[in-house]
Amino acid sequence: MNKKIKRYEIIIYISLILFSLLLGFIGDKIKQDTINSLLVGLSSGFLSVAVLFFIMKLANKDAIERQNEKISVVLSVGDDTDVKVPGNIRRADFSRQEVLGRIGMIPMKEKGRFSISYLNKEAFLDNINMIAESEGDKTLYIHCTQKEIGQFDLPNSRPR
Repeated sequence: MNKKIKRYEIIIYISLILFSLLLGFIGDKIKQDTINSLLVGLSSGFLSVAVLFFIMKLANKDAIERQNEKISVVLSVGDDTDVKVPGNIRRADFSRQEVLGRIGMIPMKEKGRFSISYLNKEAFLDNINMIAESEGDKTLYIHCTQKEIGQFDLPNSRPR
């Protein structure tokens, strides 16, 4: 996050807290009940707003960190060969469509659309949902046959 924005937030928090303490102190010294209760009420209101902003900031920070977690996609063949799909997908962008789009970006030996039978199975959708709901960096393994992996023009497949 930008340092200028952080300083601005700190100044706002400190100002709200100091203002609420000042109002509470002034309200305590004034002998009229109406003004006293008004100032104490404003004081506690400003303090509540400062605490609310702080809690919202923490929740937002956690949500942004979770959205930025990386998910990698690997085409996995039964003979212990893995082919990593180039690039990682941010959790915020992770969906079935994004996975299929990334696989579609792999060069093909022959023009046309790729075909992987695992992508039509319920287990694939279950894995997508499980990874989307989980936390931390994850890897989606897509099970392929040697023939299915052979349709891609891949110079670098590596053993597990």
